[in-house]
Amino acid sequence: MRRFISLIIVLCGTSVCIWAHGHIDTLRTVTGDTLILMYDVESDSNQLQISFVNSRVKLGELNSRKIKNVEDVKVVLFDRTGVYSDISFTNITPEALMTPSQMRYARSEAGYFFIEERPTLTFVRETNKASSLYIPLYFAIKENRDRYKLFSVCREFEVKVDEAKVEPQMKTIERVDYEADEPTAESEEQDGIEVVVTSQINTVLALLDAQQRLPFSDGLQYEINKLRDYRDRTNDKVLLSRINRTLTKCEVKKLDLENAEIQQQAQAEKEAAELAKAEREREHQLLQEQEQIRRQEAEATKKRNIWTIIGGAILAVLCFVGSQISQHIRSVKNQRSLAQMQDNLTRQAENRVKNIARSQVNKTVGDVKRKVRQTGREMLQKKTFPNKKGPGNFSI
Repeated sequence: MRRFISLIIVLCGTSVCIWAHGHIDTLRTVTGDTLILMYDVESDSNQLQISFVNSRVKLGELNSRKIKNVEDVKVVLFDRTGVYSDISFTNITPEALMTPSQMRYARSEAGYFFIEERPTLTFVRETNKASSLYIPLYFAIKENRDRYKLFSVCREFEVKVDEAKVEPQMKTIERVDYEADEPTAESEEQDGIEVVVTSQINTVLALLDAQQRLPFSDGLQYEINKLRDYRDRTNDKVLLSRINRTLTKCEVKKLDLENAEIQQQAQAEKEAAELAKAEREREHQLLQEQEQIRRQEAEATKKRNIWTIIGGAILAVLCFVGSQISQHIRSVKNQRSLAQMQDNLTRQAENRVKNIARSQVNKTVGDVKRKVRQTGREMLQKKTFPNKKGPGNFSI
């Protein structure tokens, strides 16, 4: 059974010489951006197929200041120019891929491809000669639902197509018949390599599925290196294709893990920025609260000072009024005392005048009474002693 399978593989592999390789290119744009592009190239004497597997964008200093999230950047290639029915591209006029004269290419209806959608380009080979294919790749960012802005372009992407070699079919049939009749040591060795390579591929894929973060574990890296060693030691096109696809999966997984780490780092930076922003806002709010408290305290102090000044002014006015009232009271009292004194003096003067008048009246009365008494005595004496000389008549 194994020999039958080997026979089919050899027949298919030698009747049409097919080669397939996984590629990883690091490209630069005109604005200093970096594009890591992973793609497969399959070629035979009839056609060429380019299958895009994955891509990763690193923005340069110029565009990183304009675009914050690198995940929003799309990589676009065009296979025709003109108007696109469902979408539009602005800022840069795109250029379509250049088809060599040795090939034919059927333009697509859409006219563009996003690399993240993993498109496959198929070319028909007119000759078996070697040639090169140049495909411009554009960086785009979405502006709205159906419009993208092209902001950078990479013209370094070149796919080299080797010369196709086809062995005569008769020779192939003879070799197949020979191998079918009598297996050689080389075919048995090839069968053994196929089994070993298959086992090695399964080991690498199992370890690759278990790998969750970078860097790759020592065991996985060791198995990858062994698989690369098998790739260098075998010439079987089918095995080389399987090995290259497996190694491409490893690179894709590495890119996916790198992108995941970048996203985690970006998320961590975003969270750190949000925390820093929240801290700044909290500090700003605290400063505002402190400033508000300071203003309130200053306002309260100002009000206290104003009320103190007003109270002092009122107190001064009250003191002045009180002083004036006290002076008025004292003046009134003084006036009353002076009036009372004047009254007293007046009464004293009146009393003195009355006393003087009374004394004078009394004196006058007393004098009159004395004179009357004296006169009476003299008259009495004259009557009693008529001959006695004395003073003459008197009147009162």
